[in-house]
Amino acid sequence: MKKITFLLNVCLVGGILLLNSCAKDGAIGPIGPTGANGANGANGATGATGLQGNQGLSGYNGTNGQNGAPGATGATGNANVHHQNFTVNSWDWISTGTPGQVGYGYTTNLNFSSITQDIIDKGFVLVYFQNNSADIALPYTLYHSSYSTSTLYGAKIGSVSIAVFDSDLYTSIPSGTINFKVVVVSGMMKRPNIDWNNYNVVKEYFKLHN
Repeated sequence: MKKITFLLNVCLVGGILLLNSCAKDGAIGPIGPTGANGANGANGATGATGLQGNQGLSGYNGTNGQNGAPGATGATGNANVHHQNFTVNSWDWISTGTPGQVGYGYTTNLNFSSITQDIIDKGFVLVYFQNNSADIALPYTLYHSSYSTSTLYGAKIGSVSIAVFDSDLYTSIPSGTINFKVVVVSGMMKRPNIDWNNYNVVKEYFKLHN
């Protein structure tokens, strides 16, 4: 009787264990961390070059701009007359002679290629210097209280020489800046009867530009 009771207890325990093994699963656990990104794949091969497209249409030609207005007619020149302006500074003068003796003074040269041998032989050269906005013809003498200052000129091939002398034989070097105007007239021109000492008259007659 005890043996039978023992067997029944074993069977009961086995049944309970079997039932427990068939019971429902437990709750789902939390989501695990995201895994690392995988390595980039290799670049694919370059595709074949596509066909060249058709050339675009040419643009239309633009309209031509209007012609500018004609310029004013220049003043008529004179091929037989040449003129040039010169500026002389105090350091351009060179002393000549000995103080207290005849011939002591100062000279300077104005280079002018229009003075040729033909001008020396057949034409003539005029020189003016500016004094207080007035153009004064050379030769010119300025009188002081006890002496006078003479400004002279002489033409040679290729230049004009300007000379300054004081009558007391102690010439002072010309100071500041002096402007000279030289007019060269060829022998082809007849010498008109005008006031050669008036530069404005000469300028107007020969149609000079300054």
